[in-house]
Amino acid sequence: MKKLQKYIKWLSLGSVVVLTSTTISCNVNTSSRNIFEIPTSNKRPKTPNSHSNSTNNSTPENSNTKPNNYENNNDNINNNSNETNNEHYNNEAVTPVENNTERNDTFINTQTYSSTISNLDYSLTSLDKTYLENVNKNFNEMSVDDNTIKNIILKNKLPINFYSHPKYSLEKQTITLDKFTNNQIKLKLFDNNTKEQVPSEEIKWYQQISYPEDQVITANDNQDKATFILSSDGTIKWKDTKESNEREVEEKSARLWAEYKGYLYSAIIKVYSEDKSKLINDENEAIEKAKKIVEENGWNKLPTLEKLTKAYEWVTKEVKYDYDFTTGPILKNQNAHSALVKLKTVCTGYAKGLKLILEELGIPCKFIEGQSKRETSEAKHAWNLVQIDNEWYHVDTTSDRTNSKTKFNFFLNTNDDFLESDIFDRNFKNPGLRLRNLKFKNFVKTKEDVMVLIDNNFNPNNKQVNRLNLIVDRGNFNIVNKAFEERNLDVQNWSYGSISSGSPNKSIIYTFNNSNIKELTDVKINNIEQYNNKNAIKIEFNKEIKDLKAGNFNINNAIIKKVEQIQNGKAYILYLEHFSSFGEVEVKLESIKRKDYKFDLNEKDKVKFNIKKQEKPDIKIQSLDNSRIKIISKTNNLEYNFNNNSWKDVPSNSILSDSTIGKLYVRYKEKDNSPSSDVTVFEIQKANEVDKLVKLINHNMLIGLDNSMEFKKEKETNWNTVKKTALKDLDKGTYWIRAKAFDSTLASDISKVEIK
Repeated sequence: MKKLQKYIKWLSLGSVVVLTSTTISCNVNTSSRNIFEIPTSNKRPKTPNSHSNSTNNSTPENSNTKPNNYENNNDNINNNSNETNNEHYNNEAVTPVENNTERNDTFINTQTYSSTISNLDYSLTSLDKTYLENVNKNFNEMSVDDNTIKNIILKNKLPINFYSHPKYSLEKQTITLDKFTNNQIKLKLFDNNTKEQVPSEEIKWYQQISYPEDQVITANDNQDKATFILSSDGTIKWKDTKESNEREVEEKSARLWAEYKGYLYSAIIKVYSEDKSKLINDENEAIEKAKKIVEENGWNKLPTLEKLTKAYEWVTKEVKYDYDFTTGPILKNQNAHSALVKLKTVCTGYAKGLKLILEELGIPCKFIEGQSKRETSEAKHAWNLVQIDNEWYHVDTTSDRTNSKTKFNFFLNTNDDFLESDIFDRNFKNPGLRLRNLKFKNFVKTKEDVMVLIDNNFNPNNKQVNRLNLIVDRGNFNIVNKAFEERNLDVQNWSYGSISSGSPNKSIIYTFNNSNIKELTDVKINNIEQYNNKNAIKIEFNKEIKDLKAGNFNINNAIIKKVEQIQNGKAYILYLEHFSSFGEVEVKLESIKRKDYKFDLNEKDKVKFNIKKQEKPDIKIQSLDNSRIKIISKTNNLEYNFNNNSWKDVPSNSILSDSTIGKLYVRYKEKDNSPSSDVTVFEIQKANEVDKLVKLINHNMLIGLDNSMEFKKEKETNWNTVKKTALKDLDKGTYWIRAKAFDSTLASDISKVEIK
């Protein structure tokens, strides 16, 4: 079961609200512990994608390795993500060290170090000293025999780049092989100055394994014990991870070495089992299917709320519930593949499938699980949180599944639409309210909502409200009774209506006694027009009408955000949002309803708007240090967020000082006639600490350095770029070393070393 939970958790994509226990279906796994998990820390992920310094001087063992959430998002989902290109690893020829002040980093002195570089109890051999001297000079071939090379690989206690000349580097330092998506890869060695590839026939390739014993395997050796299949031209192929006893190891890893003219260059090779390969392949197929669904339906051309509505509708209608999941492999319906490709799943698959589609549409979405009675009493359940207008709402496609027309019963819910006995983490930021139960025209949560619904059900022909069907927020009938009293309604009879047993809201149907008939107040519209070139409508009446609410005005092709009464009630301004499409949109005023009033639209009922779609921002980013990223753009009016948290304006200096690992979303802000744009997304990583790569020898010499690093004394402000693979004759004191920031990778946490 633990292995099963590991697989399923590994498949949970992106932002996950609860991951402590795994939702196997909507009626098994009764664990009720729930933890809210959203990345907020700058602590770097343990993933080789983070930076070139992710490699170290130890050989990975052929053991089960459980990938963390960050690896899931960056290594295992995208088709090309299994091939990490660390282009900043040893990509320049080393020149003599200089005290070169790069910049004044005002933030770093408040940063605490996370690792310590200790002294390595090792005496350099004459061969080691020769390498140390040669790698810091112009490239010259070294004559080293094959047995010596193997001995270096097997017994090496020094940093893995100690025997590498910085003139050359492998194209990738971390590679993952699986049976289906990345079955084989040909490694390449490049000249970092000319960018030319070294001919493969001039390179010797070695595979270093540590299980069942330490061994170096060449392309000409028997490959039975090898972790992967190695060819003489540098091609590596996937190899089944099953051992001789048929036990399948989920993941194995080994180190590959390339020897060129006496120098060694290495990479970590991970190999996934057949089962894990299948999961990766399924996830990739699901991603491609999500892209296809969006493209074929043209949803990316729609505004945000329309995108969400269409995607929700598609999942509830096209995906069927797998009631027979217990008769087959339990994993088959726990992922997005079962929903989008197989079109048959359970609640976990519904939620993950919708999440993939919404991610393709650029709508922030999180996977959430808990315990809810929506499906089965005391059942484990899964659904989603979506962000609209910077607020978060629950959407539950499983509970809204249908064979006909989607009812949207569980669309844009809030925490208050769950039973108090339902168990999930309700404490998330920016919970939604304004769009709550948007598709429920008869949902009421205030007395004013009830009065508006009474107004809309008033029949001006017989001057009566004959029948009223309400869905009352958590059964708060006090607001209903007060509204009836204010609107002078006398209840004749009532009965409860039908509503999901998993909802705290109550459906109730009222009939009323006939009220005393009195003359209606006739109101005519004198004028209707666009207001001040904004997304707003100004309506002018022939007389004063006080206290009309948004719900009194019935329009199509847009939503009324707020209503402003002006001229003492002779005119109203309707501020609009969430238009049904881009381009020319005709908004029709279908009716105005108020009890005891009759409104004559006088054929003044249409206003045209030109809703402009803003292009996705064409921007670049540059990481500056451990906590700052600069947005490089020719335009402004941008806003951003990290990991689907609250949107913030990009500062005037374009520097984001609250940067963290995860996903950075950037978009153009909403303008008068344009909703906010689609988002540009960046994967923000954090370089690994250098303690696994850099070593201290004789308490006064640092080795394993490269030009992707920088250092300084602890009390100093300015950082110095490393220009050699070794630093010696340093003054006594405490030094800080870190991997530099570059592109979308933040500087690493600090490694501390004492020079005596």
